[in-house]
Amino acid sequence: MRLNVFGATTFVSLLLFGTVALAQTRSESFTVRKENWARCEKNGSAEFKADIIDASINSCTAIIESGRENTFYTALAFYNRGLLYQFKNDFDRALADYNQSISLDPHKVIAYINRGEIYYDKRDYDRAIAEYSQSINLVANNAIAFFHRAHAYEAIGNYDLAMADYDQAIRLVPTYAVVFLERGTLYARRQACQRAIMDFNEAIRLNAALYNAFINRGFCSFELGKMADAENDFAQATKLNPKNPYLSLWLYLAHIKMGRTDLSELSAISANLDLREWPGPVIKLYLGRTTEDQVMASVSSIPGAEQACEASFYVGEYKGLGGDKTAAKLLMEQATKICPHDKFGISFAAAAELKRLQ
Repeated sequence: MRLNVFGATTFVSLLLFGTVALAQTRSESFTVRKENWARCEKNGSAEFKADIIDASINSCTAIIESGRENTFYTALAFYNRGLLYQFKNDFDRALADYNQSISLDPHKVIAYINRGEIYYDKRDYDRAIAEYSQSINLVANNAIAFFHRAHAYEAIGNYDLAMADYDQAIRLVPTYAVVFLERGTLYARRQACQRAIMDFNEAIRLNAALYNAFINRGFCSFELGKMADAENDFAQATKLNPKNPYLSLWLYLAHIKMGRTDLSELSAISANLDLREWPGPVIKLYLGRTTEDQVMASVSSIPGAEQACEASFYVGEYKGLGGDKTAAKLLMEQATKICPHDKFGISFAAAAELKRLQ
């Protein structure tokens, strides 16, 4: 029998071609999987544009729907996609993905924390606390979970448990500047400003760019009547965040209470602010460009009681600095009544100013 050379060659060629094609398919499949994971693991950041986040979500979805990953990696894909949805503030989809991730990997501690953050943002504080507690049950030295649970306890007014959790977070990670900031703020809310300042000092030592620590330390110094210290802190906070209009007001108040009546600094800072927006009318009042009646009238067009609280305080300061202590006292009394008492800042400053006016 003669060998059909052409047929044999064709068969071998087809065999070789099929092997190469299979190898290419596997190679392409591996490349696509690698690219999908590279995008899926981009967990969101301020630099990401919406289309990049959506592409990352699509890659996570492709991984999940491929059915090729084991349980661990499928749980990871759900978690990553949940984080991306959370970054987009699509909390319901984020929750659904965290639920799936936890069902596949019940020991994924960070998924409980992130799920707790969503419940916190939804103001479902009890469920947030339950999530943080579950993550602590899984990992007892979980400083992040203690920190977030402290926030939730604060939100429901349980300051003792909040303080205990801040303490534990600091014991676990004593270099966590923001925990010192938040614990200091809680001390201040409990009217323990001297103790609060110690925490603000430590927060600033650990992170000199943490401008809220300067602000809150300034508030405490203002409340305690230490205007030079308050001035220094508000000045530093203004350097770190020059677009915050409230800082220009507090810096001016500290200046004038030290006998410095020059308006040039307030005028210079306000030149870069939109004084049409609140608290712009107050700044214009201090600069002599409007009246207290106009300030109070502008508040009536703004929904909510927060601006009414602020107007009472700032106009009260204006009247007191002008020598009308009777009007100032009435306005400070009003501020202490209508300002939220769980907020550190104006409500405590108003109470301190009221005592000084007695």
